Amino acid sequence: MVIKVFLQCVVFFLLLFLKEGSLASYYSMPRVDKVISAVLMSADSGQILFEQNANHRVNPGSLIQLMTLELAMEALDKADVNLDTMIKQPKDIQSVIGREVFSYSDEKVKFYYLLESIAIANASDACIAIANYLGGSKSGFIDLANKKAKELKLHSTIIGDSCGGIKDTNQQYTTAHDMAQLAYYHIKRHPELLTLYSKPYFSFKGTHYKNKNYILDYDERADGLKCAQINDRTFHLVSSGSWEDERYIAIIMGAKNRRMSAYYAVKLLYQGFMNFENLCLFEEGEKIADAKVWKGKVDEIHLVPEHKVIVTVPKGTEQDLSFNKKIVNLITAPIYKNEKVGKLDIMLGEDMVKSINLLSSQKVERAHLFKRMWHSFLLKFRY
Repeated sequence: MVIKVFLQCVVFFLLLFLKEGSLASYYSMPRVDKVISAVLMSADSGQILFEQNANHRVNPGSLIQLMTLELAMEALDKADVNLDTMIKQPKDIQSVIGREVFSYSDEKVKFYYLLESIAIANASDACIAIANYLGGSKSGFIDLANKKAKELKLHSTIIGDSCGGIKDTNQQYTTAHDMAQLAYYHIKRHPELLTLYSKPYFSFKGTHYKNKNYILDYDERADGLKCAQINDRTFHLVSSGSWEDERYIAIIMGAKNRRMSAYYAVKLLYQGFMNFENLCLFEEGEKIADAKVWKGKVDEIHLVPEHKVIVTVPKGTEQDLSFNKKIVNLITAPIYKNEKVGKLDIMLGEDMVKSINLLSSQKVERAHLFKRMWHSFLLKFRY
């Protein structure tokens, strides 16, 4: 009986440990003590390499400003605004919760300065100004932000404002997992912002506002992204760093102080730099397989990946990668270019590393009537 209970305990803790990372059978990372949750992600492949309590809901505080910046950059991409557009500061500026940089209500400030102040100085008043401009109102912006969160599959995130001033976790919350996903998307879409996040100061009209992201002082390879203070003993950090052309994202939620959040984030980034590598397996449009086509003008098509395929694996394990192709059993014309006709599972031993869709490389029109009739006859005996 004692042995049985002991074995059950061993199995339980093994399962608990294996849940910490998707490549646990090849490489395991130590837990991060004295924090609520933590995540290490590759910014090149989007793979989560380590997670600890990653789906625990927390108040994001000023981390939510990442979403404000993302929506601001999207507006720039769509030409809905430009860097020189003058944006009026909110009239209720005295009630702003958080850091104020632009102290005069109704003052007009260039859009670029607002972006810069948010990225470097966590300027809450700048967030509100941009939110009012993009959404037309506070509620309009909240709708935009939650729509974007849904699009990015941030399933455990609810956004209630633009700057992180809401203290009630029922009205605004996120998780370490969702913040990693948002940071990954943000960096992929707008890598040029990393130069802003890493600046030590934001200056406006002779006043300098220090970047409070202490990770910039700990490691020169780190370059952002966002820090948040929830109360005197709860600090969050969404960080990123690169070394030798590889980039990683580290999330720390619930550290006891700002320096501790930076210290643990650097430790996670170091684990990424030292123990993992990124491999480009397939370029966009590269042929992975061929597939038979029935009732079409051509009898065979190339299958290509939906995008460039990069995977992150523990160093020295590339030879253990394998591929499992799953192609639609019966591919019948007409077929559209880039139509999904299968998927490719990329395995490292018994671990699923990544699964990607396989697409048709070309459009295939239906064949003439006689060929279609002949193929129909053949298919009766084939299936």
